[in-house]
Amino acid sequence: MRRPSRPPIHLSLLSLPLILPLIALGATGVFLANAVWGEDLRHPFGVMLDGSGLDTPTRIATARELGVGIFRPWDIILDEWTGRHGDTEAFLKAGFTIIMTVRNNGKGGPPPKPTSPPKDLDAYKKTLGEVIETYRPELLVVEHEENSGLYYLGTPKQYGAELKAACEVAHSKGIACTNGGMESSLVATLVWSRYRDRHEAAKAEDFLRRTSAQSQQRMLRTIDGQRRIGEAITKGKALLAEYKAAGIDYVNFHWYIPDPTALAETVVLLKAATGLQPITNEIGLHDEDPATVARLMAKVLELRLPYALWFSLDRPDARALHNPDGTLRATGLAFKKFVQEK
Repeated sequence: MRRPSRPPIHLSLLSLPLILPLIALGATGVFLANAVWGEDLRHPFGVMLDGSGLDTPTRIATARELGVGIFRPWDIILDEWTGRHGDTEAFLKAGFTIIMTVRNNGKGGPPPKPTSPPKDLDAYKKTLGEVIETYRPELLVVEHEENSGLYYLGTPKQYGAELKAACEVAHSKGIACTNGGMESSLVATLVWSRYRDRHEAAKAEDFLRRTSAQSQQRMLRTIDGQRRIGEAITKGKALLAEYKAAGIDYVNFHWYIPDPTALAETVVLLKAATGLQPITNEIGLHDEDPATVARLMAKVLELRLPYALWFSLDRPDARALHNPDGTLRATGLAFKKFVQEK
């Protein structure tokens, strides 16, 4: 069973090293996807959050205060599956819709430990089937930032085989399925590259100016930088081809660029490259500007993305919507206000 139809460079200095080594829908899925198209009042925003020492009840309370009904729990590691995953269970029991990320092995960190592709796809599918039957997520996300060597060790073809196998299992159980999420910096690099391929030099330069620092622009003009960017673009295009062939229901990407127009340009690229509706199970900020939160959320609604899950954790390259004790920062208050008003 498949959906009858689908809606028609952040090159930060911190993330540059990352880019250089650069349906079957269940009833709830239809409910949420339809919501964005005006058939229901439910909004597409969700969250993944934690803080230093936050207990689960506080995380649940903070998510509720932000006004979301969708939650991304900690990743489920299939090699460690014992029949239970406490984080997923807690948020399901609290009434949240679950967007579930599964990884074959590895760890989210910090520091992260990359996943290696499954050696036995039949065993992988069996374990994954047990996980899906246990928790029945609204959407299955397969791995995390599969383009980055920090999180995935396989080739695009190996990832494509894993993604296809996972989606076969999900679809057999009436669950929608998507890729792990192409890293923000790479997907933006692909937009820049597309403008260059189409000989739209002015658009390419403007996009680069809006989405990268001057220091990075200088780096991209070196011979070595150009070589490594070329390698990253080749890998990104190979992954886009694997997405298209794997039978996924949405194409998932991550986003940490404050420019809303760049977000719209990226959505155009992903639709054109895959024929799929883009979503993001990880959108966030490198700073704490509440105005940017509102602008990005408004663009998500304008673009009618079915899912947009905010990454609310403090990391070297991300800032949470809340303080370590769970109270909302200015960005969190802006998020909450937007949800209440829109």
